[in-house]
Amino acid sequence: MRLLHTGDWHLGKIFYDINLFDDQNYFIEQVLAELKLADSQGAPYGALCIPGDIYDRASPAIDAINMLNNFLCRVHNLFPSLHIFILSGNHDNPSRLGFGSELFELANVHICKDTKSIQKAVIVDNCAIYQLPFLSSGSFDDFGLNGALSQTELYSYAVQKILESHKKNHPDLPLVLCAHASVAACDEAEKLDSVGTLDFISGNIFSEFTYIALGHIHKFQKVAPNAYYSGSPLAYSFDDVPKKYMLRVDIDSKFERGFNVTKIEIKPLHQVIQFKTDFFDLYNNDYSWCKDYYIQLIRTDFENIPDAKKILKQKFPLLLSIVREELSSGNSSSSLLIKKNALKNNGALSAEEAFSSFMEEMYGKENIPELFEEEKKLFIELYKTCSEEEV
Repeated sequence: MRLLHTGDWHLGKIFYDINLFDDQNYFIEQVLAELKLADSQGAPYGALCIPGDIYDRASPAIDAINMLNNFLCRVHNLFPSLHIFILSGNHDNPSRLGFGSELFELANVHICKDTKSIQKAVIVDNCAIYQLPFLSSGSFDDFGLNGALSQTELYSYAVQKILESHKKNHPDLPLVLCAHASVAACDEAEKLDSVGTLDFISGNIFSEFTYIALGHIHKFQKVAPNAYYSGSPLAYSFDDVPKKYMLRVDIDSKFERGFNVTKIEIKPLHQVIQFKTDFFDLYNNDYSWCKDYYIQLIRTDFENIPDAKKILKQKFPLLLSIVREELSSGNSSSSLLIKKNALKNNGALSAEEAFSSFMEEMYGKENIPELFEEEKKLFIELYKTCSEEEV
């Protein structure tokens, strides 16, 4: 059986102020192209697995819904025997995603929105495929299992139920699971447990499965001998990895060779890149090779340049973000502390001195930009307000 594994589509995603509709459609065309290629070579896919976070929001935009609808219609028309597995991730609204699921079953589109059907296998080319959506407290209330349970307890219980059903009904078939979960690499599980982390579960709990197609983590990775994340099809943040993949999974229904995973690189419509340099380097030098990239500039200089983003967007239309180096470390609370310390009135600083102190903290004593009287006036008013509130 041949399975195409690709998850975390996040249809309807807004990246800064850019709607990624065209980028996501560009990716979807590559999914269709891969299905067509395999079919033309006489080795068609039996299943397509999209393990969760189909949409980016619980209430997806109309464009996102139409995009998925269009995709499913095209795939079914081209490959009516292809089984498509879609399950609910933590970004999805299970009820919205599951609308019409009974009708979709007739078209080989299997939508798993809750735990009611996790013990039901779909048989594809002599392989038994199960689905497991994102689990949270209350996921198993219908099973009589309730209370505050950890992720490990929830997923261990689900795996137990699936294995019981499989051994009873399909013991001679390979066992495939599509799941949305935070799974840690087996060799890291003990370390994670030791610090009380409940968000990750160990890949060891899936040891009896032939292959696990995981969704939730956006980077391709192997977390157990039989468990893989395909990663998201696009980079949805500037610190994401640049290369993205779909996974072609060939599973031996006779258990002789197990399975084989092949990475299929996805070509993005726009690359995502982060520059850590000064404004003038990007402005004066030739970076024409990335003019169509989504760009973030982490500024290492302290020049006060009005409309810096507007100026750079003339060269880089897809420049999305400019941040100061000292504010890009992820510790935004440190910059807030700087401001609070500068504003705090302990009687030792006048308003003007506090203003100078604040600017030195932000820009460095030797790099204070030209100061404007209006800014100074506003600062003094804010300073006085803070002082009165403390009193």
